Amino acid sequence: MTQKFKVGDRVQVIAESRLLTNKILEIDEDGEMYRVGTIGDNRWIHIYNLAPAPALVVVPQCVSQFLNLYKDKNTWSLTELFDYLFTAREPLEKEVYEWIQAKNGNDELFARAWLEGYTVEKEPLYMVEFPSLAYPTYLVKSDDGILAWQNTDNGTRFTKPEIKAIDERYWQFSVPVEVSE
Repeated sequence: MTQKFKVGDRVQVIAESRLLTNKILEIDEDGEMYRVGTIGDNRWIHIYNLAPAPALVVVPQCVSQFLNLYKDKNTWSLTELFDYLFTAREPLEKEVYEWIQAKNGNDELFARAWLEGYTVEKEPLYMVEFPSLAYPTYLVKSDDGILAWQNTDNGTRFTKPEIKAIDERYWQFSVPVEVSE
């Protein structure tokens, strides 16, 4: 039995003596042939010559921003990019460098993200709960951006940078929120 793929799935195929990872653009009516590649560069491949692509690595938002900045320049090799990161000290580069040098070392994840692609991890969300003796009081943000404290069952969900942008002191009152998908 062969793998069933659908339009948009990432697959691997050996073509022109190279291992290529691309998306399925179209499937013929028999389900035997798949058009794989990009709009400008694609080819029809038989289902038996396709394999599922490996899962994309998950990276933080700062790494995504960095990779987007340098991926477009197309003149950087992975080695040159690592060399640059180890010497540059701009805020974004420093944050990425620190992530790569983390306890378990994220250099392999960084390399895979550069070479194979990646997804961005979802930032944890928090509510800001004001300590109160009588009722739970949370920071809420209205649709027009007005912030207020309200006695309610729950408040607005914020990321850590959003809370710190409002006021650094609010971070001490943050409460993690369980996100259900």
